[in-house]
Amino acid sequence: MSDVDYEAATLAIREWTLWVAIAQVAISAIQTGIVYYGIRAMIRATDRRSREAAEAAERAETARREAADAARREADQRHAEAMQAGAERHAEAMQAGAERHAENMAAINAMAATLAQATAALKLVVERTAPEARQ
Repeated sequence: MSDVDYEAATLAIREWTLWVAIAQVAISAIQTGIVYYGIRAMIRATDRRSREAAEAAERAETARREAADAARREADQRHAEAMQAGAERHAEAMQAGAERHAENMAAINAMAATLAQATAALKLVVERTAPEARQ
């Protein structure tokens, strides 16, 4: 093989090496693009999941607040009903007490009238049976 053939072969190898290097650079650029696209997709998915989690947390907090408000309103309603029932029972007890008081006063008045009659009767018995006062 002559020097020219050797140089031609060396140039051909260098040309092929250059094309291989260009192919490697192109493949690296494609791989970099794929990795970049994948990272961007992961970032978008993470952001979406974060937004969804924040929205779910907000919905849960709103539901918790609404449940607490409903429980508070229900407790207030039960309290108002209990207070109303207590007031009604108190009014009934006061009315019953007033009626018992009136009955007792009527009985006392009847007893007082009977006592007055008995006193008058005893006075009459004493006057009739007592020896006459001597002067």
